[in-house]
Amino acid sequence: MIGLLIYYSMAKKYLLIIENKNNDLIQINATKDKLFSIIAHDLRSPFNTILGYIDLLKSDYEILNENERRKYINIIDKSADASFQLLENLLLWSSSQSNKIEIVKEELNLRNMLTEAIAAYLPGATMKNINVTIRIPDDLIIYADNFTIKSVMANLFNNAVKFTSSGGDIKIDGIRSTNFIQITIYDNGIGIPEEVIPKLFQIETNISTLGTNKEKGSGLGLLLCKEFIEKNGGRIWIESEFGKGTKAIITIPEQMNKYGAQ
Repeated sequence: MIGLLIYYSMAKKYLLIIENKNNDLIQINATKDKLFSIIAHDLRSPFNTILGYIDLLKSDYEILNENERRKYINIIDKSADASFQLLENLLLWSSSQSNKIEIVKEELNLRNMLTEAIAAYLPGATMKNINVTIRIPDDLIIYADNFTIKSVMANLFNNAVKFTSSGGDIKIDGIRSTNFIQITIYDNGIGIPEEVIPKLFQIETNISTLGTNKEKGSGLGLLLCKEFIEKNGGRIWIESEFGKGTKAIITIPEQMNKYGAQ
């Protein structure tokens, strides 16, 4: 009887190991398939646009009027920006998966860090006549890695701009809670269907949606955000109502605890 119990215990242990390994392989394959899909389609598509309009400008420059030239140049500019953002996320994701990104936590002024992180995307908000309001106290401090948190803020703000219609609003709040700072990026954009929200942070089911100006995305940005926030000891979640807007909410430790734990 004792021998059977020991055998049963060992068999259960090995089955659990096999199940965990199988889950790891599913995740690895999902990651590989996602990256190949991005490289094959999402990264190739904007480059086709860039090359196509450059070719048009080269061949028809003399017969195009000034408005047509400006239109083509703006299309090239938007496609180049989208390609750069996607390539940057791909490189970050690749580095993260191979544990090449080192988390070095320090005290950061939240308002200053956020302002630097979103600076590159403010012109996009201006072009869509989106009103951006930052409601973060000047003295609010978080304890986090500067590089990864800036990447999170940039991705979340860029998403808000992408899915907010012209003349819309984006508000960024920062409040102090017990041992945490909560940061919320609100937009009154197109929102997310309820059934899609649970899939936003799952690479095997992750989907992307066109923005209000047909901006393309890979869905990789939110996956990066989740990984980077968790590496910093925080949490991230999305609240949304389709047709009414979205809240991206994260929590980050306010300061290093007394033992200096990371």
